[in-house]
Amino acid sequence: MLRTRLLWFTVGFSVSAAAIGHFIWRDLWADRYALSSQTRQTFDALEARILNLQSLSSQNTNPPQVCLCFYILFSLLKHDIQKRKGLKEKLEEWR
Repeated sequence: MLRTRLLWFTVGFSVSAAAIGHFIWRDLWADRYALSSQTRQTFDALEARILNLQSLSSQNTNPPQVCLCFYILFSLLKHDIQKRKGLKEKLEEWR
């Protein structure tokens, strides 16, 4: 009788731990997917801005203004890349 109760307690405890672990894993996976999706959207938007500025620079005849736009754009790009590297390092730490 005591062994049977101990066996059922162990089985119940194991199943509960597995269910909790599954929910935690699924939640972490969803966060990782959301982060990678957000990063991809940010870089897609940044690429669109770069293409837009490149098309404007070929039409514009005022070089200093174009240089200033590219300087600002590349500063933003550098900041975004550094931020992405930091997020990537955090993801690697979680793994």
